[in-house]
Amino acid sequence: MKRTFLLFCAFLTSFAWAAKLPDNVYFKAMHDEMQRSMKKLHLKGSPNPYYILYHLEERQYDFGASASLGTLYQSHQEWSPWLNASVLLASGDDRDDSFGVKENEENIQGTTSKSYEGIRTSLWGLTNQAYLQASDFYEKKQSYKRQKGAETDLPHLVPQKQGTYQEELPVFTPISQEKAQELVMRLSAKGKEVPGMEDFSVSLTKFSVNHYLLNNLGSFAQYNVQYIDIDWEVSFRTKAGFKWKFQDSVYFSADADNWEELAEKRVDELLQRIKQEYNAPKGSSFLGPVLLMPSAAADLWKDVFMNNASNFGTLITVDGKEEISGSFKNKVGKRVLSNVVNVYDRPRLKTYQGQVLFGFLPIDDEGVATQELTLVEDGFLREIPLSSRPFKKGAKSNGHGRFLKGALQEHLTNIVVEARHPLSMEQLEQQLRQECRAVDLEYCYIIHSLNPDSEGAWERIYTEDGHKEMVTGLQLESGLSNRSLRDIRAAGTEKIVRNIDWTQSIITPALLLEEMELKESDRKPDRKSFVPKP
Repeated sequence: MKRTFLLFCAFLTSFAWAAKLPDNVYFKAMHDEMQRSMKKLHLKGSPNPYYILYHLEERQYDFGASASLGTLYQSHQEWSPWLNASVLLASGDDRDDSFGVKENEENIQGTTSKSYEGIRTSLWGLTNQAYLQASDFYEKKQSYKRQKGAETDLPHLVPQKQGTYQEELPVFTPISQEKAQELVMRLSAKGKEVPGMEDFSVSLTKFSVNHYLLNNLGSFAQYNVQYIDIDWEVSFRTKAGFKWKFQDSVYFSADADNWEELAEKRVDELLQRIKQEYNAPKGSSFLGPVLLMPSAAADLWKDVFMNNASNFGTLITVDGKEEISGSFKNKVGKRVLSNVVNVYDRPRLKTYQGQVLFGFLPIDDEGVATQELTLVEDGFLREIPLSSRPFKKGAKSNGHGRFLKGALQEHLTNIVVEARHPLSMEQLEQQLRQECRAVDLEYCYIIHSLNPDSEGAWERIYTEDGHKEMVTGLQLESGLSNRSLRDIRAAGTEKIVRNIDWTQSIITPALLLEEMELKESDRKPDRKSFVPKP
């Protein structure tokens, strides 16, 4: 059992750490090179660096196996370690957006990956390069502000308490090759039962990543993320001649006892929907109530809510001012969505129902310990992610500052959506049909994905008897908007995990929306292969 503990947080000056650094070669190399860089790194005519963050990722992986339609085509038993080093450097001063910031990274291969000299040499090269680029970034931003008369309109960043976080690191154990081969062959063979399936490939890889972070203000972190990555690729042609390809992944916690069972369930659900898609008729334009399955609900939270609840404040880049502030910036205390669900940000949540969450973040890019946020409660916006940028007087960071695209931004981590009165899927479908009848509709839609490139996303449910059928050739009439958040009428019990990227995750149930407009797609059938599949 891994023991996790949060160490005492205190505001510190350069080179003073609140607690003794973990005793390993990674922290020793980072500490020594950071002290040297902060003391001696200087370019004539340019400001000194005032902030450095080192991040080492000790990665190990064991590629299990890959199979297509039941046939094993790749497998080996060797696991490979490597080290990824990254440097985040801010040059200038702590005036908001007056600094230049650059993040560089590289892989350290071979025996140098665990040597003190090799790590320091890599950090030295990355730091030197980052300082040159950050200084150039800084000068370009100053030039822009002088031209626009904006030299004095940016407030200083607010000093923050620095946090530390440490976990005991587990030993990496490669996955059983026999187990991996049997699983990918069995799962991929299920694709042979689906009409129109041209290829269904499944691969399995086990990853373990040890994270080591250190900044010059006194913050450090050491933790591990270990997971089993199952990827699948689909190539499928409907009876009407529409061909579609897609790939997806699911990331199971290496500690989950039932990850094989969960993987098989996901594959079965996917193939069942594809099987229904083979003979699906073309859909027609629609305006009315819809049920978003959890996968589609995740698209809604990603495209609407998360964009609105991030980036509070003007960003100045080398290209000038970017007005990309989230629309929720000044809506704390105001209603922003339906009171059917509450929404939280839980950066310390590492896994959920056997799946790993890439939004896990114990320390943010400014070295501040992350805090759980109640984002929306009873429909009202209660809290928002904050960094050291004082967009409002008295505001303090809650550990959600990330340096992205060369600028400090406020960034969400793990979004968790909780229904206040959750309904089963049967109850959601019953309520959907009732709302269909109320507006005299013959049928409504159950939507499995809001991705504009997605096929197999549209399912009709008929008002009278509740029978369902898949249809093709539909798309959203217009993009998603804030109104969709206020149109949520009910939410389900079962949730899914969607890892958006390597920094954010969403946990959400199905959502019943009062209204959504769909239109017919103008896509034409694809040309058949000149030579049939062997």
